[in-house]
Amino acid sequence: MLDRGTTLSGSWVWPGFLTRSVVFFLLLKCCYILLGIVWGTGNDWLQVFHRNDSSWYALIVENGYPTAPPLPGIQSAFAFFPLYPSLIKLFMPLFESFHQAAFAVSLLTGLLWIALCFRMLRQLAWADREIFRFLVLFQLIPFHHFHHVFYTEQLFLLLLAGVMYHLEQRNITQLFILSMLLALTRPTGLIYAATLPLLYLPDFKHPAVMSWIRRCWPLLGAPFSMLLWMGYQKLHCGDALAFSHAQSSWNRSYTWPWTGLFNQGTAAISVISCYAIITLAAATIFFRRSGPGIILFQLLNLLFPLSTGQVMSYPRYVSVNLPFLLNLRRLLNKRFFVLATALAAILHLGIFYTWVANLPIWSY
Repeated sequence: MLDRGTTLSGSWVWPGFLTRSVVFFLLLKCCYILLGIVWGTGNDWLQVFHRNDSSWYALIVENGYPTAPPLPGIQSAFAFFPLYPSLIKLFMPLFESFHQAAFAVSLLTGLLWIALCFRMLRQLAWADREIFRFLVLFQLIPFHHFHHVFYTEQLFLLLLAGVMYHLEQRNITQLFILSMLLALTRPTGLIYAATLPLLYLPDFKHPAVMSWIRRCWPLLGAPFSMLLWMGYQKLHCGDALAFSHAQSSWNRSYTWPWTGLFNQGTAAISVISCYAIITLAAATIFFRRSGPGIILFQLLNLLFPLSTGQVMSYPRYVSVNLPFLLNLRRLLNKRFFVLATALAAILHLGIFYTWVANLPIWSY
C-alpha cells in the first residue's frame, strides 16, 4: 500500500500518514505498558493487558472448552466464542506464554486494521490526513483501550471492516468467509451480519431488489458458521445452545433498553448510563436525515446491547459499531480535532487507570 510522505525542505520527507498511524498505535501500546509498570502490575509487563474476561480466554487456550454443559448460576467458558482463543492458540508454539501470544495477536490485528482502514476509507474519498486523525481519535476515545487489551474488540472490528469493504466491493467469496469468522468472534457478529443489508436497502423495484440480494446473500456465512458452532457444542458437551445458556450466569436477560439505565445507584452504572444517553443523542444528530435503512441499522445495533439488562459492557458494543464511528469525520478538522483529542485522552487515561488498578467499580 502506497504511503505518501510529505516533503518539507531539501531531502527531508515526513513519514506518510499510514506510517504515522502505525507509529502512534505502537507508541500507545508502549504507553500502556509503561503505565502498567508505574501503577504496578508485577514483573510481567504484559499483565497490564490481562484483566477480567482475559482469564477466560487464557483458560480456553490452555484447556479448551469444558465437556459438561453449562449449569444454571455457574459461569462457563461457553459464553466466549472460539475464534479469538483459537487464533491465540495458533500462535502459542511461537511464544512462551499466553500473554506473549495474545500480544502478538493484538499487534497483528491492530496493524491489519490500520492498513484496511486506509484502503477502505481512501475509496470513500477520505484524505490520508483524515484517516490518520480518525485512527488517533478512535484509539483515544474513553473505553477504547479494549482494542489493545486481550479482548475480542480489535479482532471483531478488523473482521467487520473487512465484511463492510467486501460487501461494498461485491466480493462474494471473501464476504462469505469473513462473515463466518465474524460470527465466531462474538455473538453480535450474527446481528451485524443480519443488519448490514439495511445499509443498502433498495426502493423495492424488482431489478433493485435482485441486485440487493446478489450483494448481500454471502452474509449467510454468519448463520452457517453459527450452525457449525452449535454442532460442535452438541458433540462436545451435549448442549447445542451452550453458548446461549451460559449467558444467564452473567445476569443477562432480555428486557426494555431503558431498564438497565441508572438501575443500581452506583457511580459506575451512572457513568455508563450517561455514556449511553450521549451516544444515542449523537446518533440522533448523525442520522436524523439518513435513509430508513441506515436509521433502522443504528437503532438495532445501538439499542439491542441495552436490552440485555446490563449496561456495563455498552461502551464495548459501541466501540465496534464502525458505521457509527465513521461519523467522527465531523471532528477531524484541525480546530475540533485538537480539542476532541485532548479531552478524549484525559478521560481515556482516567478510565484506563481503573482497568490497570483492577478497581471493583467496573464489571467488564
